[in-house]
Amino acid sequence: MKLIALMCALAVAPLARAEDSFNHQAYADTDRCAPVRPEGAAGSGKGTVKMAILVGRDGAVRAAKVVRSSGHPQLDAATREAYLKCTFHAAMTYGQARESWIILPYKWRAAD
Repeated sequence: MKLIALMCALAVAPLARAEDSFNHQAYADTDRCAPVRPEGAAGSGKGTVKMAILVGRDGAVRAAKVVRSSGHPQLDAATREAYLKCTFHAAMTYGQARESWIILPYKWRAAD
């Protein structure tokens, strides 16, 4: 009986992993499109801005908006502009790309 249970578990495990590869949230390598501190804001301000990003089925950004400010409008705008230029991997459901919103934080440090 234990052998049958083990065989069933081993048979189902690859199916679970395969399903996971067909279902995921949108994502990007944000290091490739990291915001650059605006010249007028050199050395001023730090904080975390949270952006809501609408990623299309093709991975292109359809919209980007600030959902929580860093407290520095110039830094928020620079973050938004950088993420608008990013290319994402679209969210997937059962292997089909879908449009979706994701929340991305970006932490500005005083030395950035």
